[in-house]
Amino acid sequence: MPEKLPIVEEALRRAGGLYIEYLQDELEYQKHVASGNLKNGFYVRVHYAGGGIRMDVMNKYAYMDTVNDGANRVDVNYETLYEWTKQKEARGELSFSSPSRRSYFIHKVKSELEDGYLTKGGERVAPRRYFFIETAYDTANAQGVLDGIENSVSDQIEAVLNKYGSFKAIQLTI
Repeated sequence: MPEKLPIVEEALRRAGGLYIEYLQDELEYQKHVASGNLKNGFYVRVHYAGGGIRMDVMNKYAYMDTVNDGANRVDVNYETLYEWTKQKEARGELSFSSPSRRSYFIHKVKSELEDGYLTKGGERVAPRRYFFIETAYDTANAQGVLDGIENSVSDQIEAVLNKYGSFKAIQLTI
């Protein structure tokens, strides 16, 4: 097992937290927040694998990939969509003039989801509906998250060199 690298581990945990913030922001922007489960289900795992250290940003909910990549069809029941519309109403994103208009809307969305995801309404409402993971990752890196990790790695290398003395050659792969 490789030597523990606490500075790198901490840098990866901090970076993972920043990636989570960018993922949550992108989910909000794309209006993929109904119950809040997906948005609040992220966590960071730092572990040693294959002779190196690895940071994974994960989510407790398996449907994260479906939200990111889309699906050919989604099975959903009326009650779930009813709750979803109530949450959207509470946030001011939807409003209905009557219970029958809400019911019509729910049946229409249910039909669209069962016929093929992305919904027609989704194309108008959230044109960046897919690939929130890639978008958040690119945004985070543009804001310097990778640079922060690299700086912490450099600090760790310096600490190891100071502890063990200098070496003729050091190879670092990130």
